[in-house]
Amino acid sequence: EAWLEAAVAGCGQPRRAPIQAFNAGLLQARSFEPELTSLRQPTLVLAGRGDKRQRQEYAAGVRTCRLETIRGANVLPWEAPAETCATIAKFCAD
Repeated sequence: EAWLEAAVAGCGQPRRAPIQAFNAGLLQARSFEPELTSLRQPTLVLAGRGDKRQRQEYAAGVRTCRLETIRGANVLPWEAPAETCATIAKFCAD
């Protein structure tokens, strides 16, 4: 599918700087728990097998959450772009 090919093409080394900024704490200044736990639509949380943080808490706190674990640690679009896109595509198709 064209959108999936475009998404995979948009992942990789050039996207590293924004991801590093995020991981450095750019968005860690406050909790988004109230917004996340109030979601009513189906929600996908992707976790990397090598990620040391616990992602099960997200799945438990969001009523309609599905937790999927794929190759990588915590920068999945960069570490495993094809698997990331495939998992999102499958989630959207379900």
